[in-house]
Amino acid sequence: MTIDWTSLHVYCHSPQSQDRLITGVADALAVEPTHWFFVRYWLHGPHVRFRFAEPSAAEKVRAYAVRTLANSDSADLTAHDYYAKISPHLREGHEVSDATPWYTTGTVRDEVYTPELQRYGAGEAMAAAEKAFVSSSRLAVDVIRASGSRASRLAAAAYVMNAVVERMGFVDEFSRYGGFWSRSSRRIIPADAVGAVLSPIRAGAVLSDVETGLAEWIEDLEATRPLLAEAAPLVLASQIHMTNNRLGVPIEWEAALGSALWGDT
Repeated sequence: MTIDWTSLHVYCHSPQSQDRLITGVADALAVEPTHWFFVRYWLHGPHVRFRFAEPSAAEKVRAYAVRTLANSDSADLTAHDYYAKISPHLREGHEVSDATPWYTTGTVRDEVYTPELQRYGAGEAMAAAEKAFVSSSRLAVDVIRASGSRASRLAAAAYVMNAVVERMGFVDEFSRYGGFWSRSSRRIIPADAVGAVLSPIRAGAVLSDVETGLAEWIEDLEATRPLLAEAAPLVLASQIHMTNNRLGVPIEWEAALGSALWGDT
């Protein structure tokens, strides 16, 4: 079933404040459960894009965000400094200039949600992908709550990446995905730092705090497979990328982890 999602963009310039915003929104919506998902984005200033199946949930979150961010300790960035540090991978396809709008922390904007049909497919495939966005967002909230440090967040992200590919049987296909990252970003993150993050996984550790959410996400991803045929591995790569986005994992770290898990050794 296709959902007419209501979209809010909530501007919040600090990653830590974004984490608090996301978990606070999850708490606010837990009283009357509804379908919703989110992504983090950079254009026009760091912000979180929330999508809601019910317009009433959007209004509840709008009120919560305005109230919460009015007293935020998040220091505003300047557009010049921020855009100068943005990864070329993110900026690809977007031109920024002095005329590009810039919104400060606490700004809440109504925006139109446009499904990425070329990436995820149309019709039933897009609806199934959005269902996976919802469970991915729940999983991300679980990880954010469970990870008390940057290192534990990265370790959880690596655990999720590895588990979903192994359990869905796409290791061979993802060797090509890993090889791409090997060529593009291996030099950015030192190998010993990547090894330290991956060592618990290689030792067989199980992150029980995220297993329930992970299983629900994989179930939703499996439902997309018959709708995608040969495109399933590519769409899974995109789903993994967006889950890392929800976790706040920098793209350079995602690249390094993908390279180490599935790339050339």
